[in-house]
Amino acid sequence: GAALSRLRALLDIHTVSHTYRLLASDELVTSGVAFASLQNAVRKNFLHDPTPGKYSDFLNGKKVDEFARESENLSTQWSRSRHSADRLRKFLKIEWIWNVEPGCFFLNLFRAPNPVDVALSPAGLVTRPLRDDLETYFINQLSGLVDQGKNGAVFSQHPASNLFLQ
Repeated sequence: GAALSRLRALLDIHTVSHTYRLLASDELVTSGVAFASLQNAVRKNFLHDPTPGKYSDFLNGKKVDEFARESENLSTQWSRSRHSADRLRKFLKIEWIWNVEPGCFFLNLFRAPNPVDVALSPAGLVTRPLRDDLETYFINQLSGLVDQGKNGAVFSQHPASNLFLQ
């Protein structure tokens, strides 16, 4: 009613963005430690050395085959990111992809009409598109309700209105 997104979804966006910034850090030490930590978390989950494509499947929250077994360890940044990406998929179309050629991750945002690949170089640019897509999703959900479009159109025409549909 107050044009606020679900706080859990905003927290999930923050978690995925934080993972992205760790892996995309300009400092090689930070990104190297982050990737080594991700490798360690995935290795503990599989109990063997995974292929690079398995890392993106892990971050995407895949829960079949080898991924069905949850780790008994404490929650890590990687498991939180994994579960956050899985929850965000209810609202947004996002996907981690391992690109073999440069040897890095991409975060695909499937926006209509054109998908966006966020390479790991502009690390700060991932939060805004995710929040924009989430806001668009909730606005479309709200305006799709019966009579919400009519009410929004009437109230947004008033000069003192702060309705988000202006």
